[in-house]
Amino acid sequence: MKYLSLLFFTYLLALPLFAQQNSREGKDLAVFFTEEYKGPWTKLPHISEEVAEIKTILQEKYHFSVEECKNKDKTGIEQKIRELQKRAYETDAQLLLFFSGHGVYYEAQNEGFFIPYNAPTPSEPNSESNYLSYLFLRPLINTIPCNHILVMIDACHGGSFVDEVAFKEEPEWEVDKNAKGEWINAQLKEKTRFFAAAANKKERAPSKSDFASKFIDALKNPQEGIVSIHVLQSHLEKAKPAPYFSGFGYHNGGNFLFMTTESLTPLPPPAPLDTDKDGIPDKYDDCPTEIGVECASGCPDKDGDCITEKFGKDDCPDEKGERAFDGCPDTDKDGVPDYKDKCKNVYAETENGCPPKEPPKEVFPAPTMIYVEGNSSIKSFYIGETEITIGQYLQFCNATNSHYPEWLQAGNKYNIKTGSDSYYKNKGISESTVSLPIVGVNWYDAVAYCDWLKIKTGENYRLPTEAEWEYAAKGGNKSKSYEYAGSNNITKVAWYSENSDSKPHSVKGKNKNELGLYDISGNVWEWCNDWYDNEQKYKVLRGGSWFNYNYLCRVSFRNYVNPTNNNNDYGFRVVR
Repeated sequence: MKYLSLLFFTYLLALPLFAQQNSREGKDLAVFFTEEYKGPWTKLPHISEEVAEIKTILQEKYHFSVEECKNKDKTGIEQKIRELQKRAYETDAQLLLFFSGHGVYYEAQNEGFFIPYNAPTPSEPNSESNYLSYLFLRPLINTIPCNHILVMIDACHGGSFVDEVAFKEEPEWEVDKNAKGEWINAQLKEKTRFFAAAANKKERAPSKSDFASKFIDALKNPQEGIVSIHVLQSHLEKAKPAPYFSGFGYHNGGNFLFMTTESLTPLPPPAPLDTDKDGIPDKYDDCPTEIGVECASGCPDKDGDCITEKFGKDDCPDEKGERAFDGCPDTDKDGVPDYKDKCKNVYAETENGCPPKEPPKEVFPAPTMIYVEGNSSIKSFYIGETEITIGQYLQFCNATNSHYPEWLQAGNKYNIKTGSDSYYKNKGISESTVSLPIVGVNWYDAVAYCDWLKIKTGENYRLPTEAEWEYAAKGGNKSKSYEYAGSNNITKVAWYSENSDSKPHSVKGKNKNELGLYDISGNVWEWCNDWYDNEQKYKVLRGGSWFNYNYLCRVSFRNYVNPTNNNNDYGFRVVR
């Protein structure tokens, strides 16, 4: 059977983006971060003029929406970028981020900074904490959910935004005059993450920006009504000092286009053949002459379980069921379909679906739990003192013969006994390292462990909500507002990239936080129960890991990933 959702989505992407509307008005956005300095910093009087001219051209000629984040401190700039992370963007939308101001670079730590408004000079105590680090800014921008992002930094040492110049020279892409729409579609098909800076990481930029003026020249001289990233580069290369160019982050070969209204000539989209008029093109419709539903590949589905009764695929066409049981239901979710289950409303992993008459008594060592007193918005709960260990997790795997971590999965290349890749073995991970946190498990594995633990103990074990996790990580009602869980000094409480020797460590090897919780910052990422956002594509991970930089281990940092991913530093802890 076809996976129609994926194929239909692919079909929609294949429709010409260019043909969907004859104007890009409202799609493309430019955000300017500009600073007018006071005190000891050299004033940059030309910034307002230059930015005003760029804004006018972008609005009037290229129909960009324009926003300005002016004279903001470090927190204000970060808040603006996080606000951009929360916006929704069309598939072919573009986002320009233009930073104009002062910059500094510390060679000893190979790190550059953008200087926000009212920041102290480098000679003043603790000045660096008021600057915006490019090492922090780059991943923040990279995760904005816009497919096409161009970052321009008109500041001294702006080249330190990337570790090294990663832009690969390619032949300039010529606009196809006879098929301009198709050409634009091709340029915006893949993700774009481009970066340009007025100076490399060790150079200063002049106060009167040659970089900005060359950008203005490029916008005033489009080719066939379009300024591509390559045309922009050819103009900027004439600036002094020589600018820096690079791809970064999620860049996958896409372009960034400044397009005038005249350059857009809409084409009518071809209407796909849909014989039965059910909204599913015949190309993806297994039943092209019968009205059906998308989740059943275009075939009829009387009972609404997305399993079509056509072709004998639904053995229970009048009852909503599950694909694993050929469309028949399993009311108690015990893995025994109702037509075989003698106890349909009782969970029992037995052949007939009923519990044994005399279930064996078992003493089961549950995880050590810490009580967390709630507040007005969070109810009191218990949370695991540590992350679930290899020893605890393998009890579940061996008891159920399922949900093994990828380093013990049959046929997996990472299997430490039979696989071709010894990655986990080289990290010291084995069945005998029972005090290490479990890794290599996905969100569904973690949920299955909680369900099994619930059955074993009679307690309502589950994954923490993101709110519960963060409340506990910060110390609950005993919180001292630390940056990491239990301290502002990460080395005291966490295993991370600088002290982990590139591997996980036994739980309880670092100091605990205010509530008595260990390793909630660092060691392994911890799955939470929540979806990351309303799209419900990704689950939340919190806490950072042995593999990550310190800023990813902050109690406030959010990560997200597909729930089927089982990475080498993904683990979890439980609550009840």
